Amino acid sequence: MSRLVEIEEENYGSNSTMMHFQPLQLRPPPPPTLPPPPPNLTPQQLKRRHVIAAIVHSENSYVATLQRLVNGYKKPLEESSPPILSQAKIATLFHRLPEILQHHTLFRVALASCVTSWDRDEKLGDVFVGSFSKAVVLDIYSEFINNFSVAMDLAKQESKRKTALADFFK
Repeated sequence: MSRLVEIEEENYGSNSTMMHFQPLQLRPPPPPTLPPPPPNLTPQQLKRRHVIAAIVHSENSYVATLQRLVNGYKKPLEESSPPILSQAKIATLFHRLPEILQHHTLFRVALASCVTSWDRDEKLGDVFVGSFSKAVVLDIYSEFINNFSVAMDLAKQESKRKTALADFFK
């Protein structure tokens, strides 16, 4: 994630200053983790904690997989020289994955906030509803799902046709 940082430089030899912007690399927030359980939890509370721990683990794993797909496959294919695939085919193979990754990264931030106070509040539904009930998210996932079989067929076809792509996928 990068933002622009304003840098002010004095222009030596004159009384003016010059402003320019440089990208600032921001570290992604750490993945959510459930804090240690407080003492004296009821069996029901312990079960709920196990469910939350499984959700956190699953989301962390999903985001890591999306990051590998986008950063380890999509971006290198886009930047390959000579090109292994056309930009249109790359767009088909990875249709809407960057947006899905961005959305789940934001969801993970909300999830992290939720799990830090889990033993006190025990609220998670609001995070899911707030994150996944938006029309734009449903549209992104609908497009991804509708494109999935086309993308898989394209990957198989191009891997057979182009040895460079087959080697890249190895």
